[in-house]
Amino acid sequence: MSIADQSADPRTPQVKQHGGGYYATSLDDARRAVVQAKARGQDFAITALVWMQGEANGGPTGGVVPCRWEAELPAPKGQEWYRDRLVSYRKQWSDDLRAITGQAGEIPLFTYQTLGAAGHAQLMAADLEPHLYMVGPHYMVPSAINSRYANRHGDGIHLAADGERWYGEQIAKVVRRVLIEKEDWQPLRPKRAALEEGRTSVRVEFTVPRPPLVLDETCLPRQQSTAGKPGTFSSLAGFQLRNQSGAVIALEAAKLSSATQVRLKLAAPLPPGDQIKVSYGVPYFGAVGRITAVRLIPTVEGSLLPRNWW
Repeated sequence: MSIADQSADPRTPQVKQHGGGYYATSLDDARRAVVQAKARGQDFAITALVWMQGEANGGPTGGVVPCRWEAELPAPKGQEWYRDRLVSYRKQWSDDLRAITGQAGEIPLFTYQTLGAAGHAQLMAADLEPHLYMVGPHYMVPSAINSRYANRHGDGIHLAADGERWYGEQIAKVVRRVLIEKEDWQPLRPKRAALEEGRTSVRVEFTVPRPPLVLDETCLPRQQSTAGKPGTFSSLAGFQLRNQSGAVIALEAAKLSSATQVRLKLAAPLPPGDQIKVSYGVPYFGAVGRITAVRLIPTVEGSLLPRNWW
């Protein structure tokens, strides 16, 4: 979230010095678009901005690393830093582009949610800034691990070509709902969690953009990690519970209890006085099955493989 071209900084590893200047490029693109539109007798304006940074800014202790050569900022200080930088970045980007296009009004920014502490900070920014919208996470679309080029597969934190297309469709849906349908958009997100009577289950309430909530086991098998005892799980359907000491609490089932609620059944009643921390998301997805066979394909140096070979 900087207008500076950090790839030109001598401290940047050589492998990362690949041009950069993406902020300046976006402004140059806008200038050229205005010239082309004028030549056709048309006006040009930018409806929305999309932010996908590609990295997670994650630190070794769960904080935020501002850039490659700066020390980790511990949470929540690092999250507040990221939040404020993203809010400021949207404002500056909007101002600089509007100075080129001549359009009135702020340009809204739509962001995805990356991993870890920075992902939480992105949601914090969307809650703080009225012109910044959280679309949602992206871990459910194919990562670049599913893509192959030269002699290797891509990185898990990046998206495959199909992942980019599918998430782009999700962004477009949210842009339409906000700008065309004037919806007060909120992404799928947890609102509250509470122990039920008997301390044998936890009920988690979600904000659901389009109820009912669905635990999908059609596109992917149910995601789970076994807890040792048959029929119990350390994580289930993306959920994990821990007590105040950090020990994992075994789960027995995860089922929908209403159009916006999930009920997590504990393998044993929670002892009196114990508290529960509920976590949800990509770190707790567990195992989805084993690869039973791999179809080998030709490796073509320096060229893209046909899509149906992925």
